[in-house]
Amino acid sequence: MTSAKLSQEEAFARIQLLRSANIGPVSYAQLLRRFGNARDAVAALPDLAARGAKRNYKAAPRERIECEVQTARAAGARYLFHDQPDYPANLAALDGAPPIVTMRGDRPRLVTRYLHSLGIVRDLGAELLITGHGAPIRGADRIRSDLTLMYDAVSYVKDATIAGMNAGKTVHELMREIVLPDELALGEHHGKLSWLVRSIWEEHSGWFHFDSTTSLYGVPRSAVDSDLLQLAGGVAAINQRAQARLDADQPLEALHLLDIALGAEPGDRDALSVKKAVIERLQA
Repeated sequence: MTSAKLSQEEAFARIQLLRSANIGPVSYAQLLRRFGNARDAVAALPDLAARGAKRNYKAAPRERIECEVQTARAAGARYLFHDQPDYPANLAALDGAPPIVTMRGDRPRLVTRYLHSLGIVRDLGAELLITGHGAPIRGADRIRSDLTLMYDAVSYVKDATIAGMNAGKTVHELMREIVLPDELALGEHHGKLSWLVRSIWEEHSGWFHFDSTTSLYGVPRSAVDSDLLQLAGGVAAINQRAQARLDADQPLEALHLLDIALGAEPGDRDALSVKKAVIERLQA
């Protein structure tokens, strides 16, 4: 059920409550129900701890929450609370959905700033590095070695992309051609190297790739999907050609054809079946 719009004070208290020691999503919800609001719940934590509560509750310092909120605002993010209308409905329907999430949207990670940040962290001499993905990295030498590899690999891709742009190559050519040398090899666990190439291209050249005048207007290529389908002889003909491309180990070409088929006939089961097979091939 959606509650009344939160005041800034109550929103701050909810963040503070969830960030407090020994407070998780379940105890957060229980305390909200018990006290009716987060302000009173936070205020009651010392008393609950003194009376021997099962968990040793300790309110998160206001200064720490103020710093977090300021950082989120500086990044262009905002907080979404589980009982508010802007909380994602599909997420709210899941068991164990987080009571508070932050939303920023797609903010490009500029490669120059990224390299600058890597250099700063690398030179700190830290003994423990908490990463956004995976286990923490321990040991100053290991941290410096890993971040140096990352710095050198990203620098290599940046320089190769800019060199290719200056040579007149298209973004798709560079996405296919640029690979890391063996000594700079990195796993593609959270994204592909080709995506980095495209990101660097667009950072330096912008979103217009000089490949089609139609990119400058609000009518997408998909607006003529029905025309293409008719010229091809119907959706079955497109599906057959897409399957042939997939059989020839050309899944991306198959996907382009299926985009046309499904753009005109989004519910076509044969097209969806071939697309499923294409996606599975790409994930292999």
